[in-house]
Amino acid sequence: MAACSDSDYGAAPPAPPPPPPSNFAITSGNAMTVASATWSAANGSADLADLFDKSAGSVASNPGNLNKAGDIATAPGVGAGNVQGIPIPATTVDCQVIGTVTISGSIADPITPTLTADDYFVSDFSNCDEGAGEILNGLLRMTVDAFSGDQASGVYSLTATFDLTDLQVNTDLDVVTSTGSVTVAFDYTVLNVVTASISGVWLTVDSNTGSTTLSEFQTVYTIDSSGQLPTFTLNTSGMLDSSALPGTVTYSTPVDLQGFEADFPSSGEFLITALDSSLRIIALDSVNVRIEIDSNGDGVVDETMDTTWALLTS
Repeated sequence: MAACSDSDYGAAPPAPPPPPPSNFAITSGNAMTVASATWSAANGSADLADLFDKSAGSVASNPGNLNKAGDIATAPGVGAGNVQGIPIPATTVDCQVIGTVTISGSIADPITPTLTADDYFVSDFSNCDEGAGEILNGLLRMTVDAFSGDQASGVYSLTATFDLTDLQVNTDLDVVTSTGSVTVAFDYTVLNVVTASISGVWLTVDSNTGSTTLSEFQTVYTIDSSGQLPTFTLNTSGMLDSSALPGTVTYSTPVDLQGFEADFPSSGEFLITALDSSLRIIALDSVNVRIEIDSNGDGVVDETMDTTWALLTS
C-alpha cells in the first residue's frame, strides 16, 4: 500500500526501440492486406479516447484490437469522471463479480473538486470482473497535463496522459494486452462540437491473432452536432508495425476524412507509404472506396482497385 501513494507508482513503461524502416513494397498482391491492417489500426486509435470518456464516439468501422484498450473505461476508478471517488491513500475494493482493483491517486483540490496539472489516478486490476464479460489485469495510470473550465457544467478542456502497463482485457473470444503511453486531449468549449486528440510515442497491443505497435502517432477526431445529423472529421498520422504486414508502414490523411457519425467516411483520403511505394484510399462515398497503388514511388498510379468500406474492414 505504501508504494501506491508514491508518485512513481504506475509510471510510464520504458519505450521499446524504434521500429525498423519499411522493407517491403506495396503491390496489387498485398494492397488489400496493407490497406485493411493500416486503416483498422489508425482508425482504432480514435477509440482510445474511450480511456477518458465514452461519449467521444468513434468512426464507424469494424473495430480492431486497439479499441480494446479503451474498453477499461467502464471499470471502477478509471477516468477523470470519477475524481470525487478517488480514495487517498490507496484502497483495494472488490469488483462486482470477482477480483479486485486497487485505486489510488493524488489531487491538489479534492474539495471542489477541480482537476489540476500533475493530478494522477492509478488503477491496479487483479482478475477484475465487473460483469461486462471482461476480466481485467494490469496497471493504468492517468496523469492530468492541463485542465481548464468547469467539468460539472460540461464546458471544459482537458489533456491527460494514460500509461498502460500490461493492461490485459480477457474475454471469451480474445486476450488483449496493451502497453505504452497515450495522451488524450478533449475540448468541450465550443457548443455542439467535441474535439478529441489522441497521440503517443508508442503503444503495443498484443492479442490472440497478432501484435500491433503504433509509434509517433496522432489522431484528431471532431464531432459536430450542430446540424440535423452529427458529422465527424478525422485527421490521423503515424507509423505502424503489425504482425499482419511484412514490414512497417507510415500513414497520414492528406485530405481529412469526413462523414456522418454513424457512417464510414464519405470523403477524404488516407495515404499509406512503404519502401518506395504508396497506397491511397479515396472515399468515394460512405459505401465505396478507391485504392490507388504507386508500386515504384514515381508518383504515377500503377493500378486502381475499387472496393467497399465493408470489405476493407472485414
